Amino acid sequence: MSVDVKGVHQMLRQIGEKYGETQMLKAQDKALNKGSKYFVNVLKANFEVFRDTGASIHEVSVTDPYYVHGKTRMVKVHWHGSMNRYAIIHLNEWGTIKNPNPRGKGAIARTMFMTERPFREIIKQSLEGDL
Repeated sequence: MSVDVKGVHQMLRQIGEKYGETQMLKAQDKALNKGSKYFVNVLKANFEVFRDTGASIHEVSVTDPYYVHGKTRMVKVHWHGSMNRYAIIHLNEWGTIKNPNPRGKGAIARTMFMTERPFREIIKQSLEGDL
């Protein structure tokens, strides 16, 4: 039996019909974890440019996959740790009045732009490989 894949949503629906929800959920979680690992590696490399103490790099965390609005499965990349970098990440990303152009300005946005296509390919290849 062959599966005609035209889009990710259609592919997920067809996989769900063929293999069942439990196996599909495990495959989605594995794919999301692989994709988020790639994203975090690129993010950390982009943060190396303006590294001072390294706390912003060390405190990058990823949640376990979870549902958003009961339909979409996702992971969240955030900052969590003893140095409380979550409180100042937006200052590095957007700047301040006194320092409108910090060295790390736009690092998260650049990472998101750079990894969008490779992330989708990782998700697609992981789902195709597992199922």
